[in-house]
Amino acid sequence: MGISTASSVLLSSTILSVTTMDFDSHWLWALVLAFHLSFLFAFAMGANEVSNAFATSVGSGAISLFTAYFLATFFESAGGVLLGYKVLETLRFKVIDLEVYEGAQEEFLLGQIAILAGCSLWMFLATLLRLPVSSTHAHVGSIIGFSLFMRGTKGLHLDWVFTIIISWIVSPILSGIVSAILYILMDFWVLRRKEPLKRAFQALPIIYFLVFAFNTFIVLYQGTKCMAQSVQ
Repeated sequence: MGISTASSVLLSSTILSVTTMDFDSHWLWALVLAFHLSFLFAFAMGANEVSNAFATSVGSGAISLFTAYFLATFFESAGGVLLGYKVLETLRFKVIDLEVYEGAQEEFLLGQIAILAGCSLWMFLATLLRLPVSSTHAHVGSIIGFSLFMRGTKGLHLDWVFTIIISWIVSPILSGIVSAILYILMDFWVLRRKEPLKRAFQALPIIYFLVFAFNTFIVLYQGTKCMAQSVQ
């Protein structure tokens, strides 16, 4: 999901910046460059982050590396399309105050390209150094850095910036707590029983249902506007 989402956000932001001005062939290079940088950024994210979802499955021998490539390409692309809308909305409208760039669309466009280039370079460098980094941190940090340099704090919605930063701190803690609780339950109800394998097969349908139901709810609740209208 991260691959498609971030690429779509960055490319969409650049395209929107282009269409706010009188577009002509003079700015075609920017659109072409933005597209290629988005592709490079997506490639770098895949190289750095796909192991977060598939490392345990490949390492345990449950699936092959080729299968992991295929599944990652399909499901992360689907996640970007189905769930990328909320991320795109936040990064487009809630981090930067677009009103301070009225009349300076060219400047904003070049800034978006700089954000793409900076994120791509950092993700490639981190991957070469075998450093697990977050593309979200890189992207949001690049946006904040660009706006601080060009407009100072008045170019940012500081309340949303602080909300994002707080979420980076709180979400790992909550995830750790929930994971610990789930592991304790699985350890007690499955692993410590006389027939743990039989118990595991009995628990699998329940786990599959919960995962499917949760993801379906998230897609319907946080999906695109078109999906929300179709549900209504």
